[in-house]
Amino acid sequence: MLSRLNHFKSFTNVATHRSLPQFQREFTRKSNYINRAAHCNANQYSNRVLFINIGRRYSTSSEDTKKDLRICVFDVSDRIQFHEGQLIQNLFQLNDKDPSLPKISADVFAIKYDHWPIADSDVSLLLVDEYLNQNKDRFLSNQLVDRLIPEERLPSVDSIMEYIEHNYDGIAISGSDDSCMNDSLPYLKILLPLIRKCVTNKDFPLFGICFGAQAIIRALKGDSGVSTMHQQGKEHEYGFLKYKIIKKNQFLDGISDTFVSTAYHGDCFLLDEEEKLVVSETWDNQAYQIPDRKCFGVQFHPEFPKEFGLKIFEDLLQTNKEARVVRDASGPDDEPGVLMAKNFIKIILDK
Repeated sequence: MLSRLNHFKSFTNVATHRSLPQFQREFTRKSNYINRAAHCNANQYSNRVLFINIGRRYSTSSEDTKKDLRICVFDVSDRIQFHEGQLIQNLFQLNDKDPSLPKISADVFAIKYDHWPIADSDVSLLLVDEYLNQNKDRFLSNQLVDRLIPEERLPSVDSIMEYIEHNYDGIAISGSDDSCMNDSLPYLKILLPLIRKCVTNKDFPLFGICFGAQAIIRALKGDSGVSTMHQQGKEHEYGFLKYKIIKKNQFLDGISDTFVSTAYHGDCFLLDEEEKLVVSETWDNQAYQIPDRKCFGVQFHPEFPKEFGLKIFEDLLQTNKEARVVRDASGPDDEPGVLMAKNFIKIILDK
């Protein structure tokens, strides 16, 4: 997605790494303390560890491990104005809606800020969010800030893939302010080859939303698979739009043939005609499944509740008076997102 406010351009273009600020060292120690505590008393700390996403299985028996199902959420949002990883977490809270499903949990990793799922990581959500809080004014004024860890210490794609395979059953990739075509973003050097490994080598279940769906297509099809709406002669899609399913599959099972969801994008993925599953009134490339793979992408935001959509459109119009926001009177339907998450879980269970 094109940058909503372009707050973070400088962060992704820092050429050198200066010494880490004091708070980073302090919170690394706190993260390590919580990490050790979790090993000592899994029952006492399990909820807290899930919140900060250290990223380990804490089942108390092999039987529990078999029944539980875990989703690894790559949050690529800015985590100052948007917390899209949390919205995806909410989307996968399905056990109250369908008690027949196994216990489902979703761990969030803020990969935009070098928080990747690896063993003994120096970075946690607790550290990331404190880092953003300490540097919020500098981010918003587009000043240079230190990276959490130097680029040479970033984990390898193989180590991340190995950890995910051992600890998770599927991956969801969120929307973002960023463009997946911006090669100056350090995390894309990991994310794109990781996607290729997941889909091409492993057929590991993958669900991309907006930026996430675009990143999947770029990883698999290259630069020709992604574009901007303006380059395609189209306006950005903002608002509550009507969508139509033109080809059903297991991922879209149970969803009404027409529904309303939230659009917020200026970048897009490009599909061959036979690959298109969903269209809107203004843009045909809205959803896909990679052939013969458990890999799915949607351009719209089924995870956005109506109130969240109203707020981001209000903010958008304050910063961009020329933006055209379409608002279907009924507002977005919650059911399509719930059913997509549920169908994704069932597809995982089919493996």
